[in-house]
Amino acid sequence: MRGPKIDEIGPWSEVKLEILRRYAVEYSKILASQTSPSFWHVYIDAFAGAGVHLSRTSGKMLPGSPLNALIVQPPFREYHLVDLDGDKAQGLRELVGNRADVQIHHGDCNDVLLEEVFPRVRFEDRKRGLCILDPYGLHLDWRVIQTAGLVPEKLTEPFTWRSPKLVFVNSMSDLFQEGIPDSYIEAVCRVMVTAKWHTFQVLTKRAERLRELLSGRLRFAAEQDHIWWGVSVEDQKYGLPRIGHLQDSPARVRFLSIEPLLENLGAFNLSGISWAIVGGESGPGARPMRKEWVISARDQCRQYHVPFFFKQWGGVRKAKNGRLLDGRTYDEYPQRTVVPIPERSSCSAYAEDIRNAFPHVFRETLFQITA
Repeated sequence: MRGPKIDEIGPWSEVKLEILRRYAVEYSKILASQTSPSFWHVYIDAFAGAGVHLSRTSGKMLPGSPLNALIVQPPFREYHLVDLDGDKAQGLRELVGNRADVQIHHGDCNDVLLEEVFPRVRFEDRKRGLCILDPYGLHLDWRVIQTAGLVPEKLTEPFTWRSPKLVFVNSMSDLFQEGIPDSYIEAVCRVMVTAKWHTFQVLTKRAERLRELLSGRLRFAAEQDHIWWGVSVEDQKYGLPRIGHLQDSPARVRFLSIEPLLENLGAFNLSGISWAIVGGESGPGARPMRKEWVISARDQCRQYHVPFFFKQWGGVRKAKNGRLLDGRTYDEYPQRTVVPIPERSSCSAYAEDIRNAFPHVFRETLFQITA
């Protein structure tokens, strides 16, 4: 009987495996330490493989992410390991043995996750899951990301905050990205419109969808002073056309996030724009931003009377480079509306109204996704 094919991995994959191992350890520690309430935490690997890899660097066999997870202390309460290759799934079974807390699934990860695994990890049962996905090796169905990644339980959090906040909505993603249902976006907007004592910033690269929804289904949200709608403007080819889509929308407050600024934008139309943020790229491999590009953007903001905020020069050492422009900082903002915060009972009622209005959005599964 032939054994499973063992995948060879390079040095960067070895680094990734170590990062995942450490992440799983800390995740399990945090979840296991919760006592009020306590959580049943689950490890899910949608591209588990045969459990081991062959290192191209050393020629040695290395444990894969599922084997690393199985020795995490404190342990996860339950493990689901998935692979499309039947030989790899069988090889993993032989390595794992007959552990009652481990289920090995052979099949397409999309079907297995949606039909067998996710229904077992229910939010209302105080279950949480660390779900490992590998976009390089998987053809992921958006339904998997939608089911595991959208967290409607967070939607009503603004009603619990007892001081006015400036909220950057979806700071690490894009509310208007393809696949997020219109109904989910509407639920977000209903929360923002109701919680008018906060100020919300919504930034997107999907400017056409933003324009279409604000002109139709989300018109009620477009007209609010406390919701600021923005588009990313990083260059001439992709960024500048987004400005036109934003200007064509009925948004009351429009802003531009000119960050990272990757080239001179030249002359561009700022009519109807309420705010502009400019900044350089930061981190390893950051592309440089030239001062004259920033000066050009600032001067055009002055011409159109648009508040200008200079965030940073960026670079590999952004703290050292700072955020001074011509010897000063620029911290201009649009004017914020001031609305008293309602009593706690009223805020709780608002949250309940939202949940009742969008019952299909408030599902019961909550995961931490790592790709």
